[in-house]
Amino acid sequence: MKQLRITIIVLVLLGGVLHSSGSLFITPIHSLDLAIYDRLITSYPREFDTSDVVILDIDEASLAKPELGRWPWSRNVLVELFELLFDKYEIKVLGLDIVLAEADTSSGLPVLEQLAEGPLAEDIAFTSLLEKIGPSLDYDGLFEELLMSYPISLGYYFSFSEGNPAGGLPIATIFSDEREAAQWFPRAVSFGSNLERFSDSATVAGHFNPLVETDGIIRRVPLFVDYEDDLYETLSLAMLRLSVGLDKDPDAIELPVLSAVDVGAEGVAYRIGDSNIELPLDLEGAIYVPFRGGAGAIEYFSVADVVDGRVDPEQLRGKHVIVGTTAPGLLDLRATPFSPIYPGVEIHATLLAAMLEPGNALLRVPYWKQLADYGGLVTLGILSLFVLPGLSPTALIIALASGVAGLIGAARFLWLDGVYVAIGTLFVAFLLLMLSQLVLGFLEEYRKKKQFTDLFGQYVPPELVKKMAEDPSRYSMAGRRLQMTVLFSDVRGFTSISEQLAPSELSEFINLYLTTMTQVIRDAGGTLDKYIGDAIMAFWGAPIDAEDHAERGVVAAIKMIEALDGLGKVCVERGWPAISIGIGINTGDMSVGDMGSKLRKAYTVMGDAVNLGARLEGLTRQYGVWTIVSEFTIAECPRVRFRELDKVLVKGKEQPVIIYEPVALESDLDDDAKRELERWDRLLEGYRGQKFEQVKDSLDGMAVDFGNRPLYDWLRGACDEYLANPPPKDWNGVTKFTTK
Repeated sequence: MKQLRITIIVLVLLGGVLHSSGSLFITPIHSLDLAIYDRLITSYPREFDTSDVVILDIDEASLAKPELGRWPWSRNVLVELFELLFDKYEIKVLGLDIVLAEADTSSGLPVLEQLAEGPLAEDIAFTSLLEKIGPSLDYDGLFEELLMSYPISLGYYFSFSEGNPAGGLPIATIFSDEREAAQWFPRAVSFGSNLERFSDSATVAGHFNPLVETDGIIRRVPLFVDYEDDLYETLSLAMLRLSVGLDKDPDAIELPVLSAVDVGAEGVAYRIGDSNIELPLDLEGAIYVPFRGGAGAIEYFSVADVVDGRVDPEQLRGKHVIVGTTAPGLLDLRATPFSPIYPGVEIHATLLAAMLEPGNALLRVPYWKQLADYGGLVTLGILSLFVLPGLSPTALIIALASGVAGLIGAARFLWLDGVYVAIGTLFVAFLLLMLSQLVLGFLEEYRKKKQFTDLFGQYVPPELVKKMAEDPSRYSMAGRRLQMTVLFSDVRGFTSISEQLAPSELSEFINLYLTTMTQVIRDAGGTLDKYIGDAIMAFWGAPIDAEDHAERGVVAAIKMIEALDGLGKVCVERGWPAISIGIGINTGDMSVGDMGSKLRKAYTVMGDAVNLGARLEGLTRQYGVWTIVSEFTIAECPRVRFRELDKVLVKGKEQPVIIYEPVALESDLDDDAKRELERWDRLLEGYRGQKFEQVKDSLDGMAVDFGNRPLYDWLRGACDEYLANPPPKDWNGVTKFTTK
């Protein structure tokens, strides 16, 4: 039952960590976060001044006005309307939550030009008149002049599914070589924009893409959209930069640059030029829309009322105006936490108003939220292991109610301070762990009444039980003889290390080392046999079959050596002695099964092949290498490159064995390493041919070219020994060892 409790805790905590980190999307947690956010925003709407932003509404009354015509309105109508806004009403900045994607031919100019080039080409009076009045009939040209004369931001949209780009994309706000790599933004594959001539003429343009959540509701807007690695700003940001630029020089727009700033625990924000405006982003590069309530929190003015002069100029003077629509037929109604029918234009207007608010009214999403999740999950795990099992059902229910109230209270407290922290991960983890404790409490009582021992639970290492339990009929604890691979590793000079460390430090040292190496072996699918002091014994091929058991063992050895780099840094930081290890690997027939006495048994391997693996580990010191494998192992490792070391006759063996050092996977081997191995092979051939002086000279050259290695010292020493005591002419190149 304890194992079940731990399993539940691990699964719950692992799920929470993966969801919080973004590695795993758990829909119930995400849906709960959305529901909590909606409850907070509707119960405690954001409070800030929106008087600087208004919406010019293309409503039903405006569409019905004969003077304006059918939608889309002619460009000359828009020119007159926008000039009216700037010249009479003296607005500050204008943003368009509409797309002008098609050329305006309503003046008939294209037809007149065709006549002037065709049937009426010789009619001087006609062509002269057309030349005179033509510019006034070029409505798109008039609109271009308007864009170059006033602070206007165009609007456009991106597509995140397949599609063909339409219109002209404005210049990017941040180019790929300027962007902050740590920020991730939605990546678009296409766009729908204004006529290219308009995009080229406008000072700025901003996208009006919101982020639509899985439930179809809009809560956030991406500050930028990533298109072909460049970043394009949202409409509200484009208007904000226009406004700040006008503040610096009312007669000339000077767009401020954006710069990413670290705002500590609150994450990353973008600063607008040298102003004090900072735009905090969440982990997906988006800003939460700080809704002030339902539709109408931003003041609306009908286009029809503006055109007819029913709006007092003071109501618009100096304002930031966004042109959008509430007319259902123009399809710009969205779903928000406040209403399933909400004007899309008000989303951007609300965001702009919050950006303009002194002190900034935007919600902050702290980056420490992930750390809080991790810390909370660890705390829950500790409580579930050591505290909750001892509580009565009544106490557990009280703790459950108190924890839920505490989480909700903390979320509310932070919200009122302008910080939004999603508590769904901790909420769900807490609920599941508490409920599981209640259930396990009853199951524990049931288990005590039933004495049942699971055979594999007693003998097989815990890390293999879960996989074996998937098909228990395939496995048996009975002894078998199989071809397998065994690995022995040992810390060199461990006695000296143990004498240099205090008992508590030695315990910490060996725990860190064994944990790291065991994890490498587990990742390679190995079975951990036992620890023998500082030594590790593991094998591959049982109880779970693995045809590539030899290669798994060799790759594990390579990874163990790589892991020493990280361990070495820890040792330096803590003032511990450096770690050096030796590894021996052999492949062959072995007996595997449940072995031991009546008092204690273990699932282990035995046999001559096992003994050879242990002997090879001991030889690593002799040759100055990390790892030695036998010829029987390398035959099963086609993806690994080895260096032949020697032919040896170890104690207890009658036949010599060729031994090798694994260098790296073939795919990871660089050209220098390949050249060094080729030269080493030639040296070894010369050594066995008793060309000892020549080998020594070549070793000196290799030491210069590739750096001296302990292995070179071994071969140099062997050559010196044979020069002093020459071997017989029929010497077979075998090195004999008389000790283990």
